[in-house]
Amino acid sequence: MSNKWQSKLSALLHDPLTKAFDIAGHGDLAGELIEMLGLSKERGTEDHVASAMDRFPLPFERDREKQIKVSWEETNLIHPFSGSELEELKVKIRKDNGENLKKILKELKIKNKDDYKKLYHAVWWNLPWLVDGAQFLPADTRISNHSIVDHLDVTAALKGCLNSENKVEASLIVVSIGPVQDLIKQARKTRDLWAGSYLLSYLIYAAIEKVGLEYGFDSVIYPYLRGIPFVQKTLQGKDVHLGDYYPLPTMSERVASLPNIFVVIVPTNEANDVIEKCKEAIKRRWKVLSEKARSEIMKKLRSRAVEEFNEKAFEEQLELFPSINAVSYPLISHDDVVDTMSNHFVGSGAKSLKEALETIKKHGGFNINAGAYYRYSYRILMSKLAAMKNIRYFPAYEGAEGVGIGNADDFGAGVKACVVFKEEDEEKRDLLGALNAVKRVMPDVLDVKVKYESTTDIAWKNEANENNKLKNAYFAVLLMDGDKMGKWVSGDNAPEFEKLVHKKVKEAFESNDELKQAWNTLAKLKSLQPAYHKGLSRTLGIFSSLVEKVVEKYKGMLVYCGGDDVLALLPADKALECANDLRKLYSGTGFELKCADNDEVVYKAKNGVLWKNDTPIAPVMGEKATMSAGIAVVNHKFPLQVALQMARDAEKYAKEQLGRNAFALQVVRRSGQITRVGAKWDYMDMDIPQTVTNLINDMASLKISSRSLYKLLSPDLSLFEDNIDQFVDYVIKRSTPSSKNEETKEKIDNYKKQLIGFIKAVYETYKEAHKNNKTSDNSRDNSYALKAPIDLLLSVRLMKRGVEK
Repeated sequence: MSNKWQSKLSALLHDPLTKAFDIAGHGDLAGELIEMLGLSKERGTEDHVASAMDRFPLPFERDREKQIKVSWEETNLIHPFSGSELEELKVKIRKDNGENLKKILKELKIKNKDDYKKLYHAVWWNLPWLVDGAQFLPADTRISNHSIVDHLDVTAALKGCLNSENKVEASLIVVSIGPVQDLIKQARKTRDLWAGSYLLSYLIYAAIEKVGLEYGFDSVIYPYLRGIPFVQKTLQGKDVHLGDYYPLPTMSERVASLPNIFVVIVPTNEANDVIEKCKEAIKRRWKVLSEKARSEIMKKLRSRAVEEFNEKAFEEQLELFPSINAVSYPLISHDDVVDTMSNHFVGSGAKSLKEALETIKKHGGFNINAGAYYRYSYRILMSKLAAMKNIRYFPAYEGAEGVGIGNADDFGAGVKACVVFKEEDEEKRDLLGALNAVKRVMPDVLDVKVKYESTTDIAWKNEANENNKLKNAYFAVLLMDGDKMGKWVSGDNAPEFEKLVHKKVKEAFESNDELKQAWNTLAKLKSLQPAYHKGLSRTLGIFSSLVEKVVEKYKGMLVYCGGDDVLALLPADKALECANDLRKLYSGTGFELKCADNDEVVYKAKNGVLWKNDTPIAPVMGEKATMSAGIAVVNHKFPLQVALQMARDAEKYAKEQLGRNAFALQVVRRSGQITRVGAKWDYMDMDIPQTVTNLINDMASLKISSRSLYKLLSPDLSLFEDNIDQFVDYVIKRSTPSSKNEETKEKIDNYKKQLIGFIKAVYETYKEAHKNNKTSDNSRDNSYALKAPIDLLLSVRLMKRGVEK
């Protein structure tokens, strides 16, 4: 009899990655692979449930003559998030007969010494990269939006959820920890900022690791775990030989790479036990970390780097963190789905879906199982989590006496400072509570190669600095976030099934009136399945793996990247270009990155696909998915906590006032004046960040006086709204040295045209964004929108050049 890991490995290979190339013969190849590894073929109900989770059932499956068949040559590869056809991919994906797959699996088997637990983990880790283009090869050529990799993952996860009767009894579990924003924003130094972000990833991984080692990492629906340094370190620590097949840059272990939440599939009868084990793993890791922190603080107390330490208060405050929320919900059966959903929601559509599936079964479809109703189990699961978070539990805390002057720490709940830190080269004393004290010493106690730079170090990387003079003393805090990510995760933004199916599927549903009625229900259904969630998580994970390289290209420091969320510190003169590159990578629109350590490797993101040289790697989010950015630009001595909040406010402004798919700057000048301005990333064919950068650079090269920008900010600017061309022409002429050189004249004329186009573009985006916003900004006349492009030019000029005396 096979052990658990042999069974899971068999499930992970029950379909070869190359199935789409040879549907008729794929079973034979799967048999060869399984036999080659010394496994037994154990295909059971887990495959049926996984298939039902991946897609809706099709009619005529049990009728060989009428069965819908779509070959590789006929199939249309579909982008999983935009729903658009990926026309250029099929000619780029090399058709594989499985020989290379056999070779790699043999190598992994030998190097893992026939240990099936190790071999399972090695195969799982490398699965997407064992065949070129595997992330695009569909599990079903008739509905080709989801990868074969995702189907194999789900099947292997369900293999561990079989009961004594060999039937799937699975539940979803979600675990989250917090608080998030309160923890991250309390940063007085860059090391605190790093620690706050890293701590959440470090703690949540304790629970993920527990599940992954016991049930397999395929059980985790999201976040995406392949390529994550935490997982790599775990597997290598278990002597798993992973090989070298990963085609993307490996994220450094110092970057916080996991969100504060994860979802897994586990056996229903073990769900409560899994939740308790996850909670215990998180608490245990926090306890070990805080004990190490206490020892480090005591060491610093003896060396006088710590002036005072109230150990009793420290102990009491440790109990306040973290808050852990975890709930489970089983996959809903076909018989129970209508009653279950009617008890929880109004208008769920469960009755219509159930009737449609029964119609399909009547017309030759397979039996209906709980996998078909994953969307409803997931919805109830997340509703339970939201309800639990709304009920906030606070541990009893009276608070011991603090230290120093007893100032309250920023964490609230009556927490007083219990540790006073004093750096040797600084006069400032930091009075911190227990949580922030742990954060302060985390780089000293964790086995992580942490490289964090001060804000002064980052400001020195501005290009204007020379001859040991800090001419541009500004740095930037960059915050980026995927727009409407909640709607992407919930499936509200997912494409409808009618965009994903082959025309033969539609024709089959049009063959009689009953099936037509079923199709009317299914066609508008969102493609919310585990494969969708895994694909979404994978896409965000792949985006994250390249973010660090982009930030490094612009000489910045990546603090956090957990999917669509990015937090980085950058030289002020490079922050806007960095943000522009990141949003293009995210959406897959015209991004290119040459690896610094290998000139021959170029990553490109175009038309919603990530390429490595000429090889398609995986989908990125696609043109329908956008990001917004908030950038705070401040002097290197400015309080980091305040700068972080300003970046967050700017990001909120970009989303709420500029209508998302936008960026916003909050710039604090040396005088104390604060300017907030932003724009959409694009207006028609204009790349606004690139255009404003070009304008500032050209202004310097053409020796156009910077005072021209202030002249454009005339108090009577609104009078020129309909004659902006003439006004700009007049101001630039008055601000440009006279020249008889025809080439120079032509360049200045082109500059004026570009400037006029830029002003009009930003002006129009402001008017459009603010049209329906009843805000204080909108209450002004159009002069506010007309000033915005000039304020943006002045802000970017400051970022590029610093303050000129």
